[in-house]
Amino acid sequence: MSNARFVPYGDLPSRDPDERKAATRGRFTADNWLVDQFVRVANRPQLLAIATVVDLVACGLAYAVIEGHDVVKGLWWAAVTGFTVGYGDTFPVTTAGRALGAFLIISMFVLALCLGAQITSRLIVDHDEFTHAEQVRLENKMEQILAGQARILAALGIDPPDAGPNTTGAMPPPGSTDI
Repeated sequence: MSNARFVPYGDLPSRDPDERKAATRGRFTADNWLVDQFVRVANRPQLLAIATVVDLVACGLAYAVIEGHDVVKGLWWAAVTGFTVGYGDTFPVTTAGRALGAFLIISMFVLALCLGAQITSRLIVDHDEFTHAEQVRLENKMEQILAGQARILAALGIDPPDAGPNTTGAMPPPGSTDI
């Protein structure tokens, strides 16, 4: 015998990001803010590309200043280190330069993965995905079906179900007398 609990669709957790955000409103923490900002950037390809370039340029300029090299050599080091090519022709010798290198490697690892995922998602076409027009047509068709169901129930003299959680199309629990 199964102990599965019946959960009507109306009681499922929301997938609406605004609703989830509203649930955490008022509980500001630095880690939530940082994660929110990263997710915001990671889901916008233009911002992600800009963040990647800014990371490379800023670290390249900082490397040039810290290690005493010219700007071109600093940018070369940032590109080679950030994309983990690692030619070894330019490398940090100071502790600050090595810390900057570690930061660049980690930040570019994350940024490059996100950027690669964005590019890949744009190249893959899901032919089974509904277009907006198809979704609107399906919603209109569903409204017609529900209106027809209401007419049939009225013709049979059956009261429509109340506005409880089972009106969203969820099946009633086993053993229930609901229609």
